[in-house]
Amino acid sequence: MRRPAEWLVFGSLAVALHLGALAAYRQEPKDGATSTGDGGEAMVSLEAASATVIDMVAEWDRPPEVTVSAPPSMPAAPSAPPMTAEAPPMAAPPDMSTPDIASPALPVAPQAPPPEPLPEAVTAAPSFAPQASLRPVNRPARPTPQPARQAPPAPAPQQAAPRPAAPAQRAAGQGSGAAAGTAGTSPAPTASAAQVQSLMARWGGEIRSRIERRKSYPRAAGGASGTVQVAIRVGADGQLRGLGIAGSSGNAALDQAALTAVQRAGRFPAAPAGIGGGAHSFTLPMAFNR
Repeated sequence: MRRPAEWLVFGSLAVALHLGALAAYRQEPKDGATSTGDGGEAMVSLEAASATVIDMVAEWDRPPEVTVSAPPSMPAAPSAPPMTAEAPPMAAPPDMSTPDIASPALPVAPQAPPPEPLPEAVTAAPSFAPQASLRPVNRPARPTPQPARQAPPAPAPQQAAPRPAAPAQRAAGQGSGAAAGTAGTSPAPTASAAQVQSLMARWGGEIRSRIERRKSYPRAAGGASGTVQVAIRVGADGQLRGLGIAGSSGNAALDQAALTAVQRAGRFPAAPAGIGGGAHSFTLPMAFNR
């Protein structure tokens, strides 16, 4: 309520000052007859306003101070009490350990008596027939001949008893007497194992060369290459006794071509003297290249 009262007082003073100045201005003489008296001159004396009036005018002209009051602070929210709920103590888990159970004692098995030693079996060494090897393409160098050992003198051949049914052989001669001849027997010469193997190699080479001359590359092979191991069995007279595949080349056309070449060869050379009769087996490699 103080501010409106001050404005009212200062406003009234200002209006009074303006009215006083206006009244003094109207009292000045206008153009016309000059009045008698002090020579027509009117003296107006102005006095300075007092310090109180000056302070009041200055207070009036001063703009009012605007004070911005801070908004009242909000009261702090009450802090919630800490929720410290203690968990109930958990019960200890029951002891799950199993009681010690005494295991029944297992019966001890009686020890078996040691086995009696078996008598050693006498095994006879198997006898293997000498295996004939193929004749190599390149002949090995001939071994240096060693001086022949002197063989012990052969025992005299025993004379066989004369056959009763055989007639006496007569030899015609210039003499007048007749001579009866007796037939004697001599053991056949036998070849050594090295000689037999050498003869088998030579015979196998002759058989292989005869088959190679009948061999031809099959069209059904399609340009494939391979080696066929052919197993044959040949009699001493050169007749083919058996035929088969000992090792395939992986191509059926090449395997069949190898069998066909053996069949085309026909009769093979007879076994050389010293090998003996019967049939002999050979395994011949036959290579096919396009």
